[in-house]
Amino acid sequence: MTELRFSPCTIRPGELTQYANLLRACFPKSHDRYTDRYLSWLYLENPDGPVVGFDAWDGDSLAAHYACIPIRAHLAGGEAKVLLSLNTATHPSYQGRGLFTKLARLTYERAAESGYLAVIGVANANSTPGFLTKLSFQHVASLKALIGFGPLRVTPEIVQNRSSDFVRLWSPQALAWRLANPFRPVRVAAAKPGLVAFGASTGIPGFTAWSERPVDASWNIKAKPSLTATGARVFLGLLPEGERHSSFFWNIPARLRPAPLNFIYRPLRETAPKKIVAERIFFDFLDFDAF
Repeated sequence: MTELRFSPCTIRPGELTQYANLLRACFPKSHDRYTDRYLSWLYLENPDGPVVGFDAWDGDSLAAHYACIPIRAHLAGGEAKVLLSLNTATHPSYQGRGLFTKLARLTYERAAESGYLAVIGVANANSTPGFLTKLSFQHVASLKALIGFGPLRVTPEIVQNRSSDFVRLWSPQALAWRLANPFRPVRVAAAKPGLVAFGASTGIPGFTAWSERPVDASWNIKAKPSLTATGARVFLGLLPEGERHSSFFWNIPARLRPAPLNFIYRPLRETAPKKIVAERIFFDFLDFDAF
């Protein structure tokens, strides 16, 4: 059996292309997303830090790749450095050798040493069991999927509540980076007094991914009228207990969703909460690049 070399993701010249080629080979339906430009934006330009992950190499050939990106979050009582688990791919010639689990464990060990408190992720039905059984993640909740029209009417205080178990924090620099996603840029619109709305294409004509957040003057962003045009809006994420959304949004039954998704969590250091509670989490497409 070939002896593989394991090394941290470093983005040396040519590696982005190898990452893109592997991801496109493993996920042909996402072929348009995985370009050198998109991965450069995701792995290198994030103001919260460069990619954190590990690769498996067979000589100069990339056998497997696992990548997380750093984020800032309010985690059960304080601000913390957290990882968002994103890309995992194993070349067909190397599958069945436990490479994903090996790379993930190496990543989490290195991340804990670097001060990251926890790792979160959004997993589909196929990948969730591996995260839970092999990597000791908590299945926090299945994401809500709502479809509707007009504003969602999120309560600003809900998002800003510092007793929340998890809320991603957006600095002006991080938000500007997020809006500039080269695959599907995010647009901005006024939602209602005290709130700003974010929208992006879902890839389905007539449907816009939708988020509402409290206005932060430091963001220095301007609303674009085009986002207020009529059309169906999709909220994908978690809302805290007691949060009542607009009566013009309805739950999408699980059987009608193309791919039900699960919010998962794993502490990396002793000071991290052992578990978090779905009813105290605000999370949506802006936080994990769903579309």
